[in-house]
Amino acid sequence: IRKTGGYVNNDDMFINTYLPFADETTKMLFKNTLNVINNQNKLISEQKNEIVRKSNVIQGFADDIPNPTKRKILNEVVRYGRNYQERWNILYKEFQATYGIDVSRRFKNYDEKGERPRMKNKLDFVEKKLNMLNELYGIAVKLYESDIEKIKERYDIVSKKGN
Repeated sequence: IRKTGGYVNNDDMFINTYLPFADETTKMLFKNTLNVINNQNKLISEQKNEIVRKSNVIQGFADDIPNPTKRKILNEVVRYGRNYQERWNILYKEFQATYGIDVSRRFKNYDEKGERPRMKNKLDFVEKKLNMLNELYGIAVKLYESDIEKIKERYDIVSKKGN
């Protein structure tokens, strides 16, 4: 801005303009601080790009996939690990943390009351009663991203055939 009256894009020029009477130690300290800030800004930018990329992967993996296929993917991804029951519990806990719905408790109450239609399991309950299969699926994709990537290609082929 009009010969460094405000914004300076060069660190050395900034230091020489705004700290002309500072000793070399102060200038070096200030330059190091600017380097740290620039590195942090670069890291933030990279992380932001990674978040956008992952969001696009999740969105692309969720779009136009019918619910039965989503259920198959959910089951396969959760069972991909050794302790699949624990993975289901983690998924439902994350769902509760995100949406404030305790699926285990609500499914148990629904089942004990004998409400209709009958639900076989919590996944049925989430899909048919809560109508939140997409949300549960999105959490699973985020939570088990590395496992999703391993089975993704097969289901991309399935979802494209369905179109």
